[in-house]
Amino acid sequence: MASGSRSDEAGPRVQKRKKKNSTSKRLQTRKKAQAAALAHTQRQ
Repeated sequence: MASGSRSDEAGPRVQKRKKKNSTSKRLQTRKKAQAAALAHTQRQ
């Protein structure tokens, strides 16, 4: 539960950073790729 509230706090903060930094988009794509790789390993 504690971790959930923490992510809530980071939510708006990340959005603010998104407006300032366009590099966040690159980070998002990397996160997507990581998630896809994780799903791949989980399937195997």
